[in-house]
Amino acid sequence: MGNLNASGVLDTIPNGKRIVCDGGYEVKEDKLDKLSGYNQFDDEAVKEFKARVKSRHEAFKSKLKVYEVLNKTFCLGAEKFGTYIYMAAVLVQIAITDPNPDSVGLLFDV
Repeated sequence: MGNLNASGVLDTIPNGKRIVCDGGYEVKEDKLDKLSGYNQFDDEAVKEFKARVKSRHEAFKSKLKVYEVLNKTFCLGAEKFGTYIYMAAVLVQIAITDPNPDSVGLLFDV
């Protein structure tokens, strides 16, 4: 399970905003207001919204694996890492919004 305190992710969330997550994260008490996980009092629309968000996140992570972003050591230097992740994220977003596998290839037909 992830430690959102150590990653610094919660520090990037603006005050008054929340991220949807499951219950598998370690979080300090003062950061709990930035998380929105399972709540037995959520109405059906909110439960469906949270399920869609979690499903989209899982789809995003699985597509990142196609580009091997998460399972190989990045050896081109820290200054290029952000660009590499951003590039992979853009390709994944395109793949999610247009599931036609040929669409991503068209980006590189110059």
